[in-house]
Amino acid sequence: MNKLNLVAVPNGVFSLEEALDDSLIKEAVKLLQSAEVSTTAKIKTFLIYYQMLDTLAQLHMQGFDLNEVNEAGLKESMKYAIDVGYDSIIKTFPKHQRKKLNELFKQAPAH
Repeated sequence: MNKLNLVAVPNGVFSLEEALDDSLIKEAVKLLQSAEVSTTAKIKTFLIYYQMLDTLAQLHMQGFDLNEVNEAGLKESMKYAIDVGYDSIIKTFPKHQRKKLNELFKQAPAH
């Protein structure tokens, strides 16, 4: 049995910049930018997908069979971790990256 050792974003496999270059993440960013929810809600949702992408990469690098990953369970776990630990997690990002996330997902003005 393999020992699991995961690192949280932004300190995992992909930097924020690398994640933002990913085609699936780019698509998610576009969808989130148009969502009519708070900036924090958008960032939390982005962090869930960023952490999922990074976790899958870490699992792959550690020799785990990704076909055996329960993606729905992983997503729920990431959502819970981000919801509960958001304030601590966001502080692990350097100030310039927090600013970038806020600018990227700033709440759209009401119509």
